[in-house]
Amino acid sequence: MKFARKRSIRTAYFDTNVYTRFYKRDGITEAGLQTLRTAVRSHKVSILLSETVLDETLSALKSNPDEALGRLEFTFDVSRWTQLIKSPADLLEGEIRAYAAGRPSPSPFQSVDSKLRGMLMNQDPESRAGLLSVIRDEQDGIQKFKNELQDIMDSKIAPLVKKVKEQNLQQSFQEYMNVFEPEVAKSLADLSGCLEECLARGIQGLMSLRPVRICTYANISTDYARTYEGRSVNRGDSRDMHHAVLSSAAEVFITNDQRLIKTLMRDPPTGFEVMDPLTFLSQL
Repeated sequence: MKFARKRSIRTAYFDTNVYTRFYKRDGITEAGLQTLRTAVRSHKVSILLSETVLDETLSALKSNPDEALGRLEFTFDVSRWTQLIKSPADLLEGEIRAYAAGRPSPSPFQSVDSKLRGMLMNQDPESRAGLLSVIRDEQDGIQKFKNELQDIMDSKIAPLVKKVKEQNLQQSFQEYMNVFEPEVAKSLADLSGCLEECLARGIQGLMSLRPVRICTYANISTDYARTYEGRSVNRGDSRDMHHAVLSSAAEVFITNDQRLIKTLMRDPPTGFEVMDPLTFLSQL
């Protein structure tokens, strides 16, 4: 007796601006919205959610509570919100520590505790106050992670780039990646407190870990664009890197930011795609 082959569910991670675009119907037709909902309900696609998306959605509670709650309702309608992707720092640290100890990769997800779930589902003033407190804690974590990544790029990569530029040489992106990827990966292992253990197991294995690979790739590709392609520093770049790491839990990263798509699709890791919402809808 033959059994039907189980259909695989494609996983996607939406940048916060994508939920906003769908909610506001910004260039999205009703038919497109229905295509998304049908794909989610038929398990053709599973949209993964992070605390960062919740933070960026709920940060509008003070200025525009109706819109914030409306966007939140839509987010819950289409995403797998009972489990959240861990913060980028926890995602990387857990993966790196497991590699250092020779253990299997941990789950990239964390369950939503009952207290937070209650605050998210209710719209009373007490729940809103609790959510604002959660947002402040998340923002502190985001800033810490941003500072740590920036310190790695400033202290490890910038001096090496300066030496190359002084020789009037322009490296190809692959050359740039080959030189700097090990340095960034080792710095991430050092932040996780297990550099020596990772070196003992092998730097190539460390760099092959999906969150590490995507984190190093995204930051180095952005830095390459600034170094050789005239890309200016944008205040949203650090948030972009934050979402890039979170998207490592999914197969596809969806964003409206065409500049980010270009940066991340320069030479993406195997099994990692970045696209805009309309392209994504066309593939459902």
